[in-house]
Amino acid sequence: NQPKQAQLSATDHFNLAFVAFEGGKREEAKRICSELLTHYPNYADGMNLMGVIHHQAGELEQAREWFVKSVAADANNPHYALNMAMVCNA
Repeated sequence: NQPKQAQLSATDHFNLAFVAFEGGKREEAKRICSELLTHYPNYADGMNLMGVIHHQAGELEQAREWFVKSVAADANNPHYALNMAMVCNA
């Protein structure tokens, strides 16, 4: 029997996704973000990063949906609102 692998924290998941994204590995970043949001569904930074990933891929509707979710999760973060406004005005 192998020991069960410890679940990564939300911050660890996010950092892995961000490093993948910054390294140009968009699909890997999206996969890690999906895992993050499965375990931590209200993690606004993850929602925002998913929006950025979709925006960079030209998937504006998906990007808008993720930015709207990030603003709903943390309305006090001006970066989320700015990203949402940018996509809604595109």
